[in-house]
Amino acid sequence: MKRSRKSPAKFCSYIHAIFKKVNPGLGITGEAADCLDSLIKVLLKKIVANTIVLLAEVDRKTIGQKDIEHALRLTFARSLFESSTVDAVQAVNKYKADTTKQTSTRSEKAGLKLPVTRIEKILMNEMRGIKRKTDTSAVYLVAAVESVTRELYVLAGREAVALNKARLTSLHITRAVNNSDAYKQLYGDCILVLDVVRANKRRKKARAKSRAKVRSTKAVTLKPVPEVPLPVPTEAPASAESTRHSRTKKPRGGKKKASRSSKRPELVLGTHQKPAGKKARHGKKGRKRTKPARV
Repeated sequence: MKRSRKSPAKFCSYIHAIFKKVNPGLGITGEAADCLDSLIKVLLKKIVANTIVLLAEVDRKTIGQKDIEHALRLTFARSLFESSTVDAVQAVNKYKADTTKQTSTRSEKAGLKLPVTRIEKILMNEMRGIKRKTDTSAVYLVAAVESVTRELYVLAGREAVALNKARLTSLHITRAVNNSDAYKQLYGDCILVLDVVRANKRRKKARAKSRAKVRSTKAVTLKPVPEVPLPVPTEAPASAESTRHSRTKKPRGGKKKASRSSKRPELVLGTHQKPAGKKARHGKKGRKRTKPARV
């Protein structure tokens, strides 16, 4: 039996939780949630790529908090790096201080919405030949990513409010990215992800419309066509000449003709006499013709 492939990890549920905390009066569309999910994945890939480069230069086999910090310095602009590192340090300190709750998750201990364990698995799967990491490296990374995405939600919410919209769409996200130099530098080469999602949405709508048309044509019942009476041809009055030349049929009646079987004489077995009533035939040509007498 073929094993079903695992679907890629999505952060849509966590995105809704972060967005409600930042913009409680606004809603968010599914298209915008997919866009933000793709932006988070792109951001993680960039940070992981820079971390791999740094570890290859140092020739180290363990990922630590300092390595993640240097990778963030290479990935973010100065303003985003400063704000994200401050939030990351606070999350790490909170995570270390909380030792009472043994059953709670690592995200709850650090006061974060994004899943620390899931992002840590993504980080280790992308690493080549590196299988060790510290306990706080993933917490530091998730806190920095959540801080950057939270600021993007704030900017996109302002764009939606400026346009008098009650729900956040991908258009507001693109405007927020293009109006900010730091986010434009971060997502400048991958902003086409939003256009791809929008194109896929349009294709889905077109397919749904075509399917609805096909269903409607199948469900339509043909109405019976009303019968139109055909015009009856009227016979023209017969003229005197046509009645004069027309032949009248003789009425059937009188004596019936005798059948041929009654005229035939009875044959007597053992005799070679020709039946009476028949004239002898001369060959195939029939009767012999007599020549007229010469005068």
